[in-house]
Amino acid sequence: VTPDIHHNNHAVVHSNAFDTLPDDFADVKQKNQGDFVFTLTESEDESALELEVRLNTFIDTSLIHVDIQPRVVRVKIKGDLLQLRLSHEVATDASVASRSKSTGKLLITMPKLNWHVKPRLKGSRKTSANPCDPVANVSYCSNDAAAEEPPDVM
Repeated sequence: VTPDIHHNNHAVVHSNAFDTLPDDFADVKQKNQGDFVFTLTESEDESALELEVRLNTFIDTSLIHVDIQPRVVRVKIKGDLLQLRLSHEVATDASVASRSKSTGKLLITMPKLNWHVKPRLKGSRKTSANPCDPVANVSYCSNDAAAEEPPDVM
């Protein structure tokens, strides 16, 4: 089932817009047939994956089809396929695709499946003038006066 993105936020379903995926996730090949400029990142709170595809504003939104599977996202733009494997399983029913009317960018936000945001501890953002304060996490502190640089981490 493939929801299409429209400016009026209504989804139209086209079941024949995409080929059937193989049963084994390892057999899915990544593709960028249209040489689209895109970024796939995690959200700031690390609870979702965000795919941003840069498109021109003149491409009609009816020519954009999106298919989100638990480990694969597919975007077909004017018949050219962008297919990416995802690093985490995502909640397909909670995923959202939107397009900017001014820039044409397509943003697909896919919440991670079974992902819980860890609450921040109170005072975790405080800073300290003491360079050996473990809360600051900025400076290297050593009891050895000759050590100027932190040791190599293996």
